Amino acid sequence: MPAASPPLTDTSELSIEYNACFDSVAYFLDHYARISDPQAGIMPFHLWDFQRDLLDTLNGEQRVIVLKARQLGVSWLMAGYALWVAMFQDGANVLMLSKRLDEAVTLLDKCEHIFMQLPAWLQPKVGKRNETTLQFERRGSKITALPATEDAGRSESASLVIVDEAAFHPAAEANYSAYKPTVDAGGKLIIVSTANGRGNWYHQMWSGAPANGFTPVFLPWTLRPGRDGDWWARQQAEYGAMPYLLAQEYPLTSTEAFVSSGACLFDLASLQELQAMARSPLSTADNGALQVWQRPRPSCQYVVGADVAEGTDAGNDRYDYDAAVVLERQTGVHVASLHGQWPLDQYARLLRELATQYNHALLGVERNNHGHAVLEHLLHNDALRYDNVYRHDETDPLRDKHGARTYKAGWPTTAKTKPLAEQEIAAWIKSGSLVNYDAGFWDECLSYVRHGDGKTGHQGGCHDDRVLAHMIALQMRQHVQAGQMLPISVAARWRS
Repeated sequence: MPAASPPLTDTSELSIEYNACFDSVAYFLDHYARISDPQAGIMPFHLWDFQRDLLDTLNGEQRVIVLKARQLGVSWLMAGYALWVAMFQDGANVLMLSKRLDEAVTLLDKCEHIFMQLPAWLQPKVGKRNETTLQFERRGSKITALPATEDAGRSESASLVIVDEAAFHPAAEANYSAYKPTVDAGGKLIIVSTANGRGNWYHQMWSGAPANGFTPVFLPWTLRPGRDGDWWARQQAEYGAMPYLLAQEYPLTSTEAFVSSGACLFDLASLQELQAMARSPLSTADNGALQVWQRPRPSCQYVVGADVAEGTDAGNDRYDYDAAVVLERQTGVHVASLHGQWPLDQYARLLRELATQYNHALLGVERNNHGHAVLEHLLHNDALRYDNVYRHDETDPLRDKHGARTYKAGWPTTAKTKPLAEQEIAAWIKSGSLVNYDAGFWDECLSYVRHGDGKTGHQGGCHDDRVLAHMIALQMRQHVQAGQMLPISVAARWRS
């Protein structure tokens, strides 16, 4: 931590200091910025090590996305960085976007607070100052505060855009399409936020980095000096029965940060360990829709669990995904996955080919509204017929009093069967014995939650097709007897 700078009067000394501030935002903030702390009042902004590292990243990269824990001084750092750009870059146009106008103005107020605490010799002359704009006269640079509406920033040409708490912006995707072109000519874009659940625009942007061109920076709760085990224990006690909110506000890992908006149905610690097994497949087909991690072995039995996409959008098209998982019958090890969107007859064909390839595997297809059509193809379409489709025991002991068994094609997901299937996959995850190499599967597990109404499934904006397919496949393991491929005897009474 540098010592407080003495008043400067010598012109040469002032020139040296000015140039040092011009050359380094870290030097500028560390030596001359003063911030306001709720407990300590106005105090020097002496940078912590991680803040210096973040500034280095901001200086070196054009696109940065920051995922942070609470109360790490990042808002003050962003305000200081924006002020430095505006003070020392000719004609700089800095845009600061927050969810609402008052929040954007608060961020701009931080810029002005730092500016007003600077020594007079370092302050450029202000040309314009109102609620939403701070402009400097000589360089013509300005900082503008904007609410993150759909069109905010459009038609601007920006040197720097800072998007604060982006995960909470209601029109984040549309707003991105408005402000991104403003920096495409060479400007810098910084997106900062704490997490706000999975599946939203910010989560997608974070998950897509660095492939999408953004440098990801994660800032855990441990970075703030003074936070130790005792501090963490107090937080745990205060959050009580809401550990997922604690993980969101004060995450230790980026995975923890996004588990919120409902309690994850599966053990989080186990998920974080198990997802490390994800790896690239040995081979792919059908434009990547079919992924194979282990080819079929002649002496091995396999089972297939298949989920059929449901739901309609405004155009009456299915917007979910079809998903199928192949497991070894004996070990439960995941060997292949199918994931995509197809016409129902094409999906039936792909399932037939997949199950046939894996030694005539038992094929369990979820019996939902679209699942009926897939089953119809597999059972009665001569070109797609498959004779090892799972039939569920539908026997009603009150009706079938003479020992006759009634079976119906497909796996029914009901109020009775779904909790049992969830309990089984949850137990596999908790024990650390579930083997799945698909990163997409583990991502879906993290967003598979119990909602406030008691129902279970994916969070808004997420999907659960891979999870459902794996649950069905685990159920299929229980219906294949060793040395026997067909699930029931030929004497059974079929009903499809």
